[in-house]
Amino acid sequence: MMRLEIFGRFLLYNEHASVDEKTLHSNKLVRLLVYILLYRDREVPHQELIDTFWQDEGTRNPEGALKNLIYRLRTELRVFGDTELVMTLPGAYHWNPQVPVTTDYEDLERVARDARSAVDPARKRAYCEQVIQLYKREVSARIATESWMLSRLTYYKLLYMDIAKMLAAMYEQGEEWDALERLCRGVMEVDSLDEDIHYWLIKSQIGKSNYGRAIEYYENGKKMFYDHLGIRNVDRFNELYDEIMTISKNQMSDIGSLIASVSEKEVPTEVFICEYPVFREIYRVEARRIRRTGIAEYVVLVTIKPSGRSGKDGQDARIRAGMEILEQLLKRALRTGDVVARYSSMQYVLLLPTCTYESTLLIAERIESEFRREAGKRRLVLQFEVEELSAASGS
Repeated sequence: MMRLEIFGRFLLYNEHASVDEKTLHSNKLVRLLVYILLYRDREVPHQELIDTFWQDEGTRNPEGALKNLIYRLRTELRVFGDTELVMTLPGAYHWNPQVPVTTDYEDLERVARDARSAVDPARKRAYCEQVIQLYKREVSARIATESWMLSRLTYYKLLYMDIAKMLAAMYEQGEEWDALERLCRGVMEVDSLDEDIHYWLIKSQIGKSNYGRAIEYYENGKKMFYDHLGIRNVDRFNELYDEIMTISKNQMSDIGSLIASVSEKEVPTEVFICEYPVFREIYRVEARRIRRTGIAEYVVLVTIKPSGRSGKDGQDARIRAGMEILEQLLKRALRTGDVVARYSSMQYVLLLPTCTYESTLLIAERIESEFRREAGKRRLVLQFEVEELSAASGS
């Protein structure tokens, strides 16, 4: 009986000997051995191996190169004894079926199947937790980028994420908030952009009454989705935000504690930058106030757009850089009573109290001028849309 491990490292061993990346000095030896073991349940034709390992190399004699590599591999595998582990068949090679091999990736698949099919909650949970322990997101760099390995790695990641979410739901149902937080932190190292995992991480903090930390995770998650996915609103996040606000409001406190909790620690010296749900509430309050006072206020939507042609990846990078420049400009150009929120991956929305229409346009022109200078050769332009708050707020 032998054991193959590919998660975290490459290692083939039994109770007497082992080979790993250090003992197999050649990258191609490692890849060939892993490939033969992955498909050990069938004969692997010579041509398949040639197409897999020499197709892009322009080798004049790939058949000879394959035979030489097999010879070197057999030499390295003699540490396990005299039994021929890689057998030669007509036109193919085959792992010796008399030498069984267990693997970490097949263990992962088996336990995941058990988790999905288990009816008893305790057994299902135990299987899920075992999958979390079995999965290692890193695979040996010598095989991680191979085309025949990439699809497997994607499958294992999806399998892990599915089981992790199953386990998170169980932790939430049992109100095991510490376990839920630990799980989410680990899963985010595998996929930091999964909406469900961010949701459960925030939920774990609400469950522990860590409302400040919950808001922090909420804001970090929203910013991450803005930056990387261009997502403006995540409904589940906004529902959690409303839940945090509702719970906080329902907590009993004296007026001194209330003032301390809502006051800023330092005297504000720049524009108020907030998340969009906060902006939305401020907007609604201001809309009510101006209906009563009749004083005009203006909302400005600032959009960054690429000029010229480039690939999507290049445009995305330019826009991200432009958004960082724009945020700094807004901090310098606007007043402490103004309100700013990021509205999308390429937009900011501004609320400018006590500003006339003419002064609003002057502010926009100043921001645009400074942006052109600081953006330099990034080929980005700003578009401004101005609307009076009283007209935009509707009935």
